[in-house]
Amino acid sequence: MVLSFWEKFWYSVAVVVGFVGVVFGLIFLIRKSLPPPRTISVVKLQVALGGVAAAKLFQKDLNKIAERVEGSSPRWYKFILTDSDSWNDHFNKISLDERSKFDEETLSNLEGIKRKKEYSTKTDGSKNEYIVLTILVAADGKLDFPEVIGSAADLEVSLAKLYSTPQTDLEGVHVLWAPQDEDDVLSKERMQKDYPYLKPLSNKADDQNSTHESVGTAASPPPPPVTVNPYARFCSNVALASGVIGALFLIARFCPSTHVIKLQVALRGNAAVKSLQKDLNKIAERTDDSNERWYKFILTETISSLRCHKDCCISTSLTVDVKYSIDWKDHFEKISMEERSKFDEETLSNLQGIKRKKVYSKKTDGSKNEYIVLTILVAANGILDFPQVIRSVADLETALAKLNSTPETDLWGMHVLWAPQDEDDILSAERIQKDYPYQKPLSSL
Repeated sequence: MVLSFWEKFWYSVAVVVGFVGVVFGLIFLIRKSLPPPRTISVVKLQVALGGVAAAKLFQKDLNKIAERVEGSSPRWYKFILTDSDSWNDHFNKISLDERSKFDEETLSNLEGIKRKKEYSTKTDGSKNEYIVLTILVAADGKLDFPEVIGSAADLEVSLAKLYSTPQTDLEGVHVLWAPQDEDDVLSKERMQKDYPYLKPLSNKADDQNSTHESVGTAASPPPPPVTVNPYARFCSNVALASGVIGALFLIARFCPSTHVIKLQVALRGNAAVKSLQKDLNKIAERTDDSNERWYKFILTETISSLRCHKDCCISTSLTVDVKYSIDWKDHFEKISMEERSKFDEETLSNLQGIKRKKVYSKKTDGSKNEYIVLTILVAANGILDFPQVIRSVADLETALAKLNSTPETDLWGMHVLWAPQDEDDILSAERIQKDYPYQKPLSSL
């Protein structure tokens, strides 16, 4: 039988409509058979203690815990608690917010990578009377805490609830304490400023354990799962597998999935410049390889250092280029080479774990350098939603938090560049305007 043009046309329309109907039917079955949405509780418990002896003893215990932890896994999360996907963004944002309150971070252990340095600030001999402990936990399921912690008994209930969390339910744990070093001092006024939500405990027997805070977030209970017969479940699983394979093929074939992000920040101030140079040199010297684990380490430590100097940031620029998975690397390397070509002299480099260091050779006239430009170049899988324009320090904070929340497995490339590299080198305001013409001034709002 020979079909006419219109018969073929309407036959094709019927096939397409039928196919769409089958797809929507399978989607309906899939939605019915999927398990209820997963709930992640992000809990921040803060406790302030008073007393010289208590502060020193607590610092000593927490330092031992940090030095013993060898990785980031449920096993080590449980160890930390025993001794002391939007949730991931929220968790990392809270952690960075708390770390930014430190005058100086003398000990850290992230992803099993330990960093320790001597406390550099001069002291006047005063004895520290206070310490604030922050326990930040992300756990599967809904955790039932007291609505208000008003007494030592309520605090005991919260600690017992945290302690009883099964190891397999722990998604993330960060333990932070300020001050970290026994020579550092946390005043009562500084504690009230940096931790304004702490409320006094009502336990009169121990006035020194004076303040605490407990914050928990959890979703409402999920609806009960719908029972689906085995045949419908089989069809939905087949449809789901087919849909996933088809979606992956379309994404790989048509959709650009790699973002190349270049964030540049200019800072002013001789002390800030030297401090940032010192931090970046240490990060470069500690990095031993080029892989996702080290990319995450470099990114987190660089952002942490930059946030400590955010008050000195004067201008910034942000570009995001979307590339196919097969050609992002050429674009990434091109940008990196363009930025490196702006250096008068490269005194330190670490590419693919190969480190090169040399002494700054140019003569100086004794002038103090007041400027530094930091470039963070990242190639990341997936779609990253950045502010269109960075106009203020708050916008910069948003962009840094978004970068830092990128999962380790999505980081494909990472370069951190800064000019000048050597403390004797000079970067003038005129040179910044020439080499970095797209920098826009930041407002303090």
